Amino acid sequence: MSNPVLAICREGDVVHMKMSDPQRHNALSERMMDEMLSALESLRQEPRQPRVLVLSGAGPDFCIGGDLPEFGDLFHEDPAGTGIVRLGSKAARLFADLSASDMVTIARIQGRWIGSGIALAAACHLRVASEDSVGSLPELALGLPMAWGGGMHQLVAEIGQSRVRQLMLTRESITSEMALQMGIVHRVVPASVLDQSVEQWARAILLGDRQATTTSLELLKKPVSVGIDAVLMAAAFAARQNRAPNP
Repeated sequence: MSNPVLAICREGDVVHMKMSDPQRHNALSERMMDEMLSALESLRQEPRQPRVLVLSGAGPDFCIGGDLPEFGDLFHEDPAGTGIVRLGSKAARLFADLSASDMVTIARIQGRWIGSGIALAAACHLRVASEDSVGSLPELALGLPMAWGGGMHQLVAEIGQSRVRQLMLTRESITSEMALQMGIVHRVVPASVLDQSVEQWARAILLGDRQATTTSLELLKKPVSVGIDAVLMAAAFAARQNRAPNP
């Protein structure tokens, strides 16, 4: 049996999910997505779900995006494209599961992050990149649309249609400084302190109340009326009075 391409390590209320296929630069192969989807489902089913999930990549690169050789193999097996459609559906589920997670998700980015690798990071709530990281959206030069299982819409929601259009059409390299200016990442640090920066964020998140954090993330995704907003605040405060802090 082949070794897994995903490593999971839980430390209290923080879980680390590391893409561990460095020889393929952590490409989003079907196997990688299957293992990630399975891991996220297992975490949802835990009696006490972790509060923070850190997504990272082993080796020099975060994620180079879709596994193009696998696309080719699937197309030769079925020119109708059924296999590629299946991969797109799994990518859509993966991006949706990350962006809708009750856990606060942090993308730890180093080296290259390309195409759907950028969409994968954009599905996370927070993103920190090393100074030497570099991204790109090369799909059009490869004769492919930016159809990442709906991941492009997440990137648009994060940085705006105008900036996505610029990066898509010009295919310019996205330096860490450009990524920070555009809002693709929230912080840029030297590679030597990348883990330290992630840990600082995780500690800050854990100081917040679990339910209040979950509710606030939901409100960001689905704005509600002022009246409902006030009801949620009242309910949360009542619940807060009846439980220990930071459960």
